[in-house]
Amino acid sequence: MRAEEPCILFAETIHLAGLTGLLVYRSTWLRDTDRLYEVVADLVCRSTAVQVIVKETIEDPEMIFGQAEVMFALLHSSPQPIDPTDPSVCALIDLAASFAGNVSHPLKVVDDLISRLDLNRIER
Repeated sequence: MRAEEPCILFAETIHLAGLTGLLVYRSTWLRDTDRLYEVVADLVCRSTAVQVIVKETIEDPEMIFGQAEVMFALLHSSPQPIDPTDPSVCALIDLAASFAGNVSHPLKVVDDLISRLDLNRIER
């Protein structure tokens, strides 16, 4: 899944070893109930558990209201959340956590994540 609306929202999923990673970069103006956010909200609601790895607000003059909320989370679809043991998943979690306090634009983050992981195991 990929959703883009300039100055408002960027969201993308990464499927890896039975888990879904969700990267969301959105204007603080955009609410969870807004139509533009519907595809992301539906994906989160369909998950049995959401494990937030990074969530913070940063300054971004290109976003509406000049701020963006950045979130990376693991979405679980099984009745019991899966404790990631796959090395690629663990690497993704560690990498995402390392962005806390130093988040860049999401287009760069996704490319950085993908370049550091085993590309044969990623489905976009």
